[in-house]
Amino acid sequence: MQIPGGMIDVKESAGNLTADLSLFCLVLNDHGIEVTRFKERIPKSVPLASGRVTVLPNLVHNQVAKLAARLYQVRVVARDNLSGLTGAAQEWIEIPNLASNRITLSTPFIGEFPGSDIAADPASFRDLSLNINRDFSVNSNLGFMAYVYNADGAPTSGQTGTPANIVGDAKDEVHTTDQALEGISP
Repeated sequence: MQIPGGMIDVKESAGNLTADLSLFCLVLNDHGIEVTRFKERIPKSVPLASGRVTVLPNLVHNQVAKLAARLYQVRVVARDNLSGLTGAAQEWIEIPNLASNRITLSTPFIGEFPGSDIAADPASFRDLSLNINRDFSVNSNLGFMAYVYNADGAPTSGQTGTPANIVGDAKDEVHTTDQALEGISP
């Protein structure tokens, strides 16, 4: 999950900007039955910059949960313990059944390359900055990646590959030709 730094109240303390957040997460299966939950307090502290910027960087937090193949709803509530403000979000996720040996594609991960240039090797995602909120500036150079599961069992006679369509305003904005998928080994 990601919380914009500008939405978090801070206080100055000993040359640092400090914040204090509480997170609560609940994971429900597609029948509304609780599968797992966690609650965590996250104190955050960063040194004050010489320009005395009083905004924290975006807070990105990951939590791991072991889930069986199924459809789930993840509900998250965040509380800023300094201001008392709260916010909530929810998202459906599907964990595919990899035991079926069917080729399966993950959700795409979308990010932007820093600066105005695409990486020297566009196939390299080392410089790709993922953005959980998918909020990008107008002139961004975007890249995306996805994981392919069970590709070695795919019913193809040659190399596994796929085209990509990026749609905006209900029409194709970008269409690529078949691209070989890298990192696949039989």
